[in-house]
Amino acid sequence: DSFVLGSFLYVPIVDWDGGAQTATSQSIVKFNISDLTYDSHFDVSAQTACNCSGLASSPDETEIYCTSFFNGVTTDPRSTDIYRFDMSTGAFLGIITLDVGNVGTQGLTFDGNNWFLSSWDSVSTGRIVAYNAAFEQQTILDPTGSNSEMEGMAFYDGVVYFHDAVSTV
Repeated sequence: DSFVLGSFLYVPIVDWDGGAQTATSQSIVKFNISDLTYDSHFDVSAQTACNCSGLASSPDETEIYCTSFFNGVTTDPRSTDIYRFDMSTGAFLGIITLDVGNVGTQGLTFDGNNWFLSSWDSVSTGRIVAYNAAFEQQTILDPTGSNSEMEGMAFYDGVVYFHDAVSTV
């Protein structure tokens, strides 16, 4: 899940080893939105517990927030972490810890008041979790007809959009 800020598209890129269930390398890549040419990237591989799957800009546009698809613990794969990176340098700034873990987090977006995080709570249920601006859980939404992975989120013109990878929602 990516986001646009100014004249750039920010995209998470992960080299995933499915057998070991780890990210062997990962970056946040910047592309020019005018022609999708490569601009630069931040290597975030040092954050080994992060499997960078969804990106969003902080409300003040100084940080990149990154959700982690998998926390690396096979016995309890719920991720409670959102990783913070400096928007200008890519430096790791810390972790926002959610009060409730989510399985397979893929998307993150902010509507000006609330955060929305997409995930799949099981192999059969796509899920959107709403948080207030301080990342305190407010509600869980299970969209009708969603039966698999929620892969992306975006807020545009007053509407939160999501992409379900398998369903026709």
